[in-house]
Amino acid sequence: VDIEAATCTPSRECSMEHIFLECPCSRGIYSQRELDEHAFQQLTSFQGCPELLRGTPLRAVMQHQGAIFKTNIGTRDTYQLSKVTEGPLSGFISHNWSVAWRRKFLCLALHYNFLIAAIAGYGALMLVGFLTYQGIMPSVDMDPRPPRCYIGILKIGAFLHHSEEMLVCYTDVYLTKLWTIFELGCFLCVNKHQRLTVIPTAVPSMLFVGLITAYMTEIALLLTKYIFVWVEFVGWIGCLYSMGRCFCDMEKEKVAMRKTLSTFTIRESLCSIEADRPLVYHCIGALLRGTHRVPENATEDMVLDAFDRMIQSELPGKFSECLKILGTKSRHIAIGCSFATLPRSMDDLVLVHLGMPFSFWLEKIFCLKVAQTLISFPLALLILRATASLVIDAKPVKKHVFLLFASACSSVVGKTSNVALRFLSTLPLDPWIGRLIYYPTISVLILVIWSIIHLNGLPVFLSRLTAASTRWRGSCGRRA
Repeated sequence: VDIEAATCTPSRECSMEHIFLECPCSRGIYSQRELDEHAFQQLTSFQGCPELLRGTPLRAVMQHQGAIFKTNIGTRDTYQLSKVTEGPLSGFISHNWSVAWRRKFLCLALHYNFLIAAIAGYGALMLVGFLTYQGIMPSVDMDPRPPRCYIGILKIGAFLHHSEEMLVCYTDVYLTKLWTIFELGCFLCVNKHQRLTVIPTAVPSMLFVGLITAYMTEIALLLTKYIFVWVEFVGWIGCLYSMGRCFCDMEKEKVAMRKTLSTFTIRESLCSIEADRPLVYHCIGALLRGTHRVPENATEDMVLDAFDRMIQSELPGKFSECLKILGTKSRHIAIGCSFATLPRSMDDLVLVHLGMPFSFWLEKIFCLKVAQTLISFPLALLILRATASLVIDAKPVKKHVFLLFASACSSVVGKTSNVALRFLSTLPLDPWIGRLIYYPTISVLILVIWSIIHLNGLPVFLSRLTAASTRWRGSCGRRA
């Protein structure tokens, strides 16, 4: 919403008094409380100006690889990309103009398009698998008018109030900018039930590089006809090393975020146009008075101090919940792992065409590959993530050597779990007894590993497990 308004400055036609205090019944004497309530209503609603509630379709934001994020100078063409809408907006994108536009585009692609791309990829994978099974496929050994734009900036709280989600493209400069901090303050004050999603800009690159590396490793194994088994081990190390570097950067940003928030003060935040600072302070005062966080007669210093306390107390918990242990949502990791390994099992469908029973392929090849995908690689990532925090302050050479060693160790653990799963699937037992041992075991392992990923770490998982067992024992005692 602020694409075309970032360079606008106040004008006499659009002063604070005009924006906040002009109302249909402006004649007469009103108390400070009534004026504060009116200012809060103006900040958090589109009453009297419904045409300002405009949204830009996602396809327009994403076209040309997010080229709209290249510059903050708005034009009539960028303004016409948005349309007046009556319903709630699906999302509010919060970002810094100083961050490279391609990094923000990758964050948006990961958040909005990854699931659609996965569905398309799975469809293509199933089609190729069916053609292979049939023996058909060959087999291989904005308008820049200052007053209008200025009012649009003041309606950030209203846009957030009418949005279902706030997406933050996070970098180390995000918490140092005045406008992005103001957006977070509006989020904390206006919409308690809104979803907050935080994506560090390094995560999409990590995920895509890791996915491509793992996929190229599978292709190299096919081309070498599995003669050079070490190729897979080297590929695992390369994939995990790229992710380990991202984990180090994420941990470093997390430490810096805690430090920044613990000593945060909005008076030291940066703003490219200092003339905007009094306006933002005035909006903050209206927000805090409207939500009864400060008394009606609070001075500007009291308002800013209360805002600092709100950011310091409420924002760390929100960010900790949103910053996932592996940098992104668990479904993104699961889909990435599956696309890196499942194509090989689809290639093995040609064996069914050559005489292998389909039930044998389904149980001994496909299900085994799914188990290895959902256990081995996530387990290696968790081990690597746990060790990444040990070298965030180390010298570059020492850090890279340690990450290579940790990647090699994680690869060994992953490959060992692969061998253990394969051994478990080939136990010389009666088929039904073997199934009764094999499937519950891998189900429990998958549940534990992905619960740790979903709950952001082993300590949280253990605490939840302990609380659940305590509740279960208490219910059993009451029944007895």
